[in-house]
Amino acid sequence: MRGGWLGKRLGWLNRPLMRQMTQQAISQLHIKIPSPNRSVRRLSGGQRQAVAIGRAITWGHKLLILDEPTAALGVEETEQVLVTIEKLRDEQALSMIVVSHNMQDVYRIADRVVVLRQGRHVATLVKRETTPQEIVAYITGAKSQTQPV
Repeated sequence: MRGGWLGKRLGWLNRPLMRQMTQQAISQLHIKIPSPNRSVRRLSGGQRQAVAIGRAITWGHKLLILDEPTAALGVEETEQVLVTIEKLRDEQALSMIVVSHNMQDVYRIADRVVVLRQGRHVATLVKRETTPQEIVAYITGAKSQTQPV
């Protein structure tokens, strides 16, 4: 990201390369933002989350950890973030840990669900072998602990 040997010595950034990498990440994730030059503070909540995900996969793309990625977002913004997560899952086979209290979102994007209750592991469930109701039963304590899958 530093511009040549002089840029490395003086700490100058290679802005054209940064813009090119930004445009690549935006295109790859199909993020809908007006311009890669627009300040993040001028973007919507969903656009900000998508940009944060883009940053994470650009700089360290082996594991993505998302903590409440759709919290405090509107319906359209939530959909945009979930679609971005699904594309990463399906097109790049990126490993993700998603922490969320929204069971609809979890069930939509997860392959496997790990349930914690009162700070303890109570179940590891494969999505295709369970239902959202069963997940909630483990969360609430209505169903007891299983062996990890």
